[in-house]
Amino acid sequence: MPYGIIKVDTITFTAGGVDTSVSISGLVQNPTFSGNITTTGTISGVTVIGSTTVSGATVTGTTASFTAITGGTAGFTTVTGTTVTGTTANFATLSGTTVTGNTVHATTITGISGVFTSQISGATVTGNAGSFTTVTGGVATITSGVFASGTAALPSISINSDPNTGVFSPGADQLAISTNSVERLKIGTSEVVFNDAGNDIDFRVEGDTNANLLFVDASADAVGIGTTSPSATLHVKGGNGNAIYTDNDGSQFSGLEIRNNGTDKAYVQYDNTNALYKVGSRVSAPIQFLVGDTERARIDTSGRLGIGVTSVGNKLVIAQSVSTTFGNAGTYLGLGDTENSSGQQVLIGFGYKGSSSNEYPAVIGYTATDNGGNQKGALVFGTRDVTTNTAPTERLRITSSGNLITPNNIGAGLNIGYKKYVTITGSFAANTWYNTGIDRTTDTGIYLLDAWVDTYNTGQSYQMSYIGWFVMPNRATNDGGAAGITLHSAGHAPNAEVIQFRTLLTPGGDSKIYLQWQSNFALTLDGSAGRNIQVAIHKFANALNSE
Repeated sequence: MPYGIIKVDTITFTAGGVDTSVSISGLVQNPTFSGNITTTGTISGVTVIGSTTVSGATVTGTTASFTAITGGTAGFTTVTGTTVTGTTANFATLSGTTVTGNTVHATTITGISGVFTSQISGATVTGNAGSFTTVTGGVATITSGVFASGTAALPSISINSDPNTGVFSPGADQLAISTNSVERLKIGTSEVVFNDAGNDIDFRVEGDTNANLLFVDASADAVGIGTTSPSATLHVKGGNGNAIYTDNDGSQFSGLEIRNNGTDKAYVQYDNTNALYKVGSRVSAPIQFLVGDTERARIDTSGRLGIGVTSVGNKLVIAQSVSTTFGNAGTYLGLGDTENSSGQQVLIGFGYKGSSSNEYPAVIGYTATDNGGNQKGALVFGTRDVTTNTAPTERLRITSSGNLITPNNIGAGLNIGYKKYVTITGSFAANTWYNTGIDRTTDTGIYLLDAWVDTYNTGQSYQMSYIGWFVMPNRATNDGGAAGITLHSAGHAPNAEVIQFRTLLTPGGDSKIYLQWQSNFALTLDGSAGRNIQVAIHKFANALNSE
């Protein structure tokens, strides 16, 4: 039978009055329909191509290409066309300008626009625009989409099987993220807020090697850097190195400003322009220095420094616990420490020192004379007698052995603390020379004699004191025939008697100095005769210089 063409307006296939399926077999495996195809049954085939509309209860096939597909069920491996609508569609690939329907299950859905009132599910959803109540599936890629605002409990974009976790919009121009029905992050036009609802939710940022590079402790309202347990509003914990840097892009100041209720109170800064490190207050308040939470020093509002005191009356006040020990325990101020060099000077300057001057007009200090062991030295005093910027000159020195000396007689000197008591046995009779033991060849200098006499006569007691200077050069003071050197006498004795002292070298024929007191009544050293005398001699090794 030759092939031909059958043209009819309508062909209806029925079986017993009921529409039935039509099978077309033969050499033409892929029929082409140029008009609408309407059926209440099933259209199936490897390829079904129509130019207008395919509608019916069920459409199945490997490939379908229609301008429009409408109907309850369409099941094709590939469907392409302008419009695809239907209650349920199951496709491996669905593409077209517009895709609408209540439920679409497909491996891939692509289209310019897709509108669904219920659900899209599948492995991949792609499209330029989408307006959906629900999108479910492994991957959803939509260039633009319109979703309901949603809430923290029911976000508009949620996770499969976890509908209270996702993305929603709490207000105009706002986007938020919630988990377990609680808002965690909100992004607005002017701020990004974490935990805007004020819940007890911590925030943590992890660095490359620091798990707690930034930690916000919600329950403590504190921020920790390097710690999960901040103990203050800001707690910084670093390793064995610098924890905080303050830097400045400007040319002068870098530092830390301390405020109270918005008012500057104190600061710590570095002034790069003037090369100054500053610690100060911007209000009239003392600066305290504490150790062990106990005040140890302070600078008051007048710039006076107090150490160990809270009330400062002078430029420098130092106080400590009372000590009766002459030495370190009783030392309030120490100058010098481990420096050790013979001849080193440790001085305190006094007086005017102008901006162009580097010398004080007067000094008091210490000069090391022997740096062996723990060192020893002298206390020195210096002044200058000019008004130029000249170093002061040493004027007086107390040596390590207690000698008071002047610069021209360094090595000798005055021995203020030395007392030499005359030792005489028996009665200290008047008009008799007694050996003092002072040798003119080794003990030259100036001596101060101090004598105290207690006399008793006819039931009355008299006291007399004698004080005076005598010189002891390396030569005889006077000989036996010379008049005595009278020392100052005071007080009175019976019958207007006066005691006089004099010194002499020659009575013993040696180099010792002898002492004699002249009176007409007897005295004893021990007071056995009712009269007592005590004599002390203070030695000054050299005469004092005067300006």
